[in-house]
Amino acid sequence: MNRLVAIKLLNKKWYEQVNGFLIDHPEFNKLIPILAIDEYPAGFNKNPGENNPNAALNIFETILFGVSISNVPQEDGKKQFIELVKYFREVPFYHKDMVPNIKLEDKKLKTYQNFINELIDNEINPNEMTLDDLYIPQRIIGIGDSVLDLVYLLYADIDDEKVVPHLEEKFIEGMERLYKKKMSQNEIRQKTDMWKNKKVGVMFITQYAYYHKYLGEE
Repeated sequence: MNRLVAIKLLNKKWYEQVNGFLIDHPEFNKLIPILAIDEYPAGFNKNPGENNPNAALNIFETILFGVSISNVPQEDGKKQFIELVKYFREVPFYHKDMVPNIKLEDKKLKTYQNFINELIDNEINPNEMTLDDLYIPQRIIGIGDSVLDLVYLLYADIDDEKVVPHLEEKFIEGMERLYKKKMSQNEIRQKTDMWKNKKVGVMFITQYAYYHKYLGEE
């Protein structure tokens, strides 16, 4: 079954987004065989039928998740996140220099503490963070671009340019594969500026970077 037909049956909203993008950008049609079935990364209860009891509930918890899985085997990171978020959901209030009662590497503990300290200093309730508050994690050592890219992908509007990880290595690789040339940041941005639906474009390009071999490409 054609993947686009399968998506139409499983998630009509996602199908309509993808189909509209392909009408505007027919050069992406060749990528349909590696099209992502789901609109969002799995595990965040954003896709139809998902019911993960340990899913991040908001932007703050999504950042905790991203830091937890960074630089460790993903399953180990997920276990740490589950313990960490359980602790934060049960504390009566947030305060400076919090020390979760779980085993953490010193560097990650410092990252979590600095993050929460900055939120407190700026009078932001962690569980009420919005995209406008992302200037805070952007300046915290230990919270990388990939963590913030995940937040934008999950929470930003489809036309928000911040959804596009312009500097991410795999994204650049995917763009250069599609257009068969080395591309400057300016050239990449000229292309992505034309995408009305940034999330679909990012999905296609990221899939292409990782799964181009399934299209018979080296």
